[in-house]
Amino acid sequence: TRLPAVRRLIGASRAHLERHLDGVETALASGGPWLLGEQRSLADISWAVILERLREADWFEVILDQRRPALCAYWQRTTDLPSYRTAMLE
Repeated sequence: TRLPAVRRLIGASRAHLERHLDGVETALASGGPWLLGEQRSLADISWAVILERLREADWFEVILDQRRPALCAYWQRTTDLPSYRTAMLE
């Protein structure tokens, strides 16, 4: 009997996530290459953590697709950073 409530909660959470990701896409498409322009900032570090967790949860097919090309390129730039590789992959 609790399953419909859980499904609604998951659906609402996904809708919120989609709106946030669309905002990031817009910010990157209108500026970039980083969230606040030419230099990386704490905002980029924060989003790297969020995107990494989504990757770990196998949500990339949901969030990184043709609807968000700037976010896809942003993620690639992030994962190409030596600091990211050191911190996350070694």
